[in-house]
Amino acid sequence: MSIASVKRMASDILKAGVSRIKYDPTKLADIEKAVTKDDVRALIKQKAVKVKQKKGVSRALGRAHDEERRKGRAHKFSRRKGTHSARAGGKKVWLNRIRAQRRLIKNLKMKGMFISNAAYRETYLKIKGGAFPDKARVLMFLNEKKYIKAKEIAKK
Repeated sequence: MSIASVKRMASDILKAGVSRIKYDPTKLADIEKAVTKDDVRALIKQKAVKVKQKKGVSRALGRAHDEERRKGRAHKFSRRKGTHSARAGGKKVWLNRIRAQRRLIKNLKMKGMFISNAAYRETYLKIKGGAFPDKARVLMFLNEKKYIKAKEIAKK
């Protein structure tokens, strides 16, 4: 039987495409004698007929890139797309700022530095309203309004 027929039968048995079926050129005579699928199975067992491994997409470069990113690289200007706020996200920036400011006044309150609860509440609501861009401005506001006790300010 022809080699093409053997390849077709082998592709059925091995569940691979005909183009992936390869044969041993030294055992060509045995391959041409094969007539049935059982004959082809015997050839496969003898390794006269083999299936070539599929070609896949290599992840080697991707793994190397991921490794570099884990080390904190590949984040430089040439890789950036979008403004700082677009990358960080406005909400995340806002949350971090508000949480830091609230933590600051909470710690001051725990230390008993506020002159009254009303002063604390006013500051808290101003923070909630987005009145301060950072913690330093909160402290400036507290000092200007004299909402915190004078002897404690020196320690900060």
